[in-house]
Amino acid sequence: MQLTVKTASSLEKILPSNKEFTEVEHGYILKNSHFAFQMTIESDERKIIKMSVCSELNKYLTLYRVENRPLDYTGEGVVPDVLQPIDSFEFPVRAGAGITTILFDFNIPKNAIAGDYSVKTVFSLYEEPFDVISKLETPVTVIDKILPESKIKSTLWFHTDCIASAHEVEIYSEEHWALIDKYMKLYSDIGMNMILTPVITPPLDTAVGIRRPCVQLVQIEKKGKKYYFDFSLLDRWFSLCKKHKIKYFEIAHMFSQWGIKCAPNIRVKEKGVTDFKFGWHVASNAPEYKEFLEQFIPALVEYLKAKKLYSKCYFHISDEPHGEEHLRNYKYASSVVRPLLKGAKFFDAISDIEFFKTKQINIPVVHISSMPKFIEYEMEERWTYYCCTVHESANRFLTIPAYRNRVLGTIMYKHDIEGFLQWGFNFYYSQFSRYEINPYLNSSAGRGFPEGDSFLVYPTAKNVHPSLRAIVFKDALQDITLFKMLEGYIGKDAVIKLIEDEAGAPISFFDYPHENDFYIRLTDKIKKMLAEM
Repeated sequence: MQLTVKTASSLEKILPSNKEFTEVEHGYILKNSHFAFQMTIESDERKIIKMSVCSELNKYLTLYRVENRPLDYTGEGVVPDVLQPIDSFEFPVRAGAGITTILFDFNIPKNAIAGDYSVKTVFSLYEEPFDVISKLETPVTVIDKILPESKIKSTLWFHTDCIASAHEVEIYSEEHWALIDKYMKLYSDIGMNMILTPVITPPLDTAVGIRRPCVQLVQIEKKGKKYYFDFSLLDRWFSLCKKHKIKYFEIAHMFSQWGIKCAPNIRVKEKGVTDFKFGWHVASNAPEYKEFLEQFIPALVEYLKAKKLYSKCYFHISDEPHGEEHLRNYKYASSVVRPLLKGAKFFDAISDIEFFKTKQINIPVVHISSMPKFIEYEMEERWTYYCCTVHESANRFLTIPAYRNRVLGTIMYKHDIEGFLQWGFNFYYSQFSRYEINPYLNSSAGRGFPEGDSFLVYPTAKNVHPSLRAIVFKDALQDITLFKMLEGYIGKDAVIKLIEDEAGAPISFFDYPHENDFYIRLTDKIKKMLAEM
């Protein structure tokens, strides 16, 4: 029996049609950082084999089996993405059955001992005579430098209702909170430090006239003309966020998406009956909604200030407004909420520059394809996002090469972009939230978006698993911190020159190296430089 065992970077999408890739000869990692590589296994016989990994770094290592998933929008076959934690080191291999891929994910703490290590992987027969079939030794160097904490603010929209739907649990039951805890842990582990906080049910990707499951954390009761607010569920939410080191909070949008025409779906108890007092049936400029906001927002501000969280909150008015009609509606909405949120940070996803020029928004979150129009302007904070479009800018779709996922960090660093937002950490509904989808079979939200746009993690029976794309995205964010660390020694201009010399051309939003190996060579070079400083 013969096993062909190779290493590959985390950027490679390993399929039988993709056997040409550069092997990882040596891994370099700073303290307080992560490093991942893949190992491919191909057999000429049908056997059950046993894998063992021997290294002093094992206590920092998580192993995943990389599983393929089908593409339902383009119908182009399968792509590797699901990361299944390995709980058994015995697995079958067979000739002609393709390649088995294992992801090695090292997370090295600040207190690790620097030095040169070896990761020895041994494959043997599971049954007698238990012969060793193949061995592979991968050297890994832990560099005696601590990677600083990231200063980039990053958020992927965290859909609390989708967790309940995917796992078939009651919203805010103990089972739901236990799952939210697990999702938040993974969310933080891949580099997220800001989270969409549903003080009211976020009015996002919902068809006109329908409602997503109600996940508002603030319980509301109306007696006469006065509203009363119960923040106890929000207390529990913030406790979990603190547990998982989430520092910043997106407060759910105060007006409907795509035009600011209606109030969000908000449930209120009145005269003993709890129902949706606001929603699609209430115009955004209705006097009763304005009266509600004039009581709700001050109460929320008082609560957030008491919790010492107000300065960590970012407030949304409405998502993706554009054009003259939306601008008029946005001006009205701003005139209602801004006086109630003095000193607050406002940000929304926009690509229409008039919203910024007319000072309706001080922190525009600009689609990455529109950033060249905005880049010349001074901003309170510079943010970008991506979704939907399939042109050559950075993104994380299943069907595109992983370098387009990884390049985000390089682009954000060069252009001093301080924050990143994306709409789908775990959106498990169809477009417009008309029905639930199975993310293992449907990767396009019911053929509504490019595959992989709507989620980055996969639900399991009682847990959640990361994806290969999540690991690459984590690396992209880590790259920014790595570049900034080197900048502290040699200055930003020198870092950009180093990056572009390695690339052989200037880096822009649409022009960058279209090869996976570039990002490995670049970061390895920087890590070696830091080791000498």
